[in-house]
Amino acid sequence: MLLERWQGVVSPGELALYKLNDWGELVINTSAAKLPAAMRWAVAAGGAAVPLAMLLGARQRRRLAAVDVYMASYCAILLVWPYQDARFWIPVFPLLLGYAGLAAAQYTRFAAVRWTAVAYLSAFGLLGLVALAYSTWISLAHDRFPERFAGGVYRASYHAAWAPGPTPAGGGARVDPQIVRLVQRYSQAPR
Repeated sequence: MLLERWQGVVSPGELALYKLNDWGELVINTSAAKLPAAMRWAVAAGGAAVPLAMLLGARQRRRLAAVDVYMASYCAILLVWPYQDARFWIPVFPLLLGYAGLAAAQYTRFAAVRWTAVAYLSAFGLLGLVALAYSTWISLAHDRFPERFAGGVYRASYHAAWAPGPTPAGGGARVDPQIVRLVQRYSQAPR
């Protein structure tokens, strides 16, 4: 009965695609939503490398250890989790890297593998730095924050929430005076 209920929520094919997308977002170090629609296939393709690397890396282990049991248990839970969210894989990301490292170690005698690894890790780090710079740019935008965050989608909501309004006696919501001072301070910030 539980299986019938679960299958009504998401099909096994959709579930597999969710996991490939999760792993792909970890591999390319960005969200699929940030990529152009024509390139989103690369996310799932990159995600296919994760189970392959995990299997090859696990095969390199001489005997089963507690970390292997933990990783298998964690994967078993998330593999049936009927949602897509790469953040759930972050706690085991170092273990995924360890398995990938074990898998790659057996091929390091080939120069192409070494150069590919250097290029990939460089691009991975560069994307991380770009994301950090972009987040900082948004966070330090002062009064332009509502326009910059999420492409301005929530601009009206931020203005409604942060704008000073009438007091409860006037019929509107009361806004904390400290928030009003903060908004006024950043509203006067140089552009």
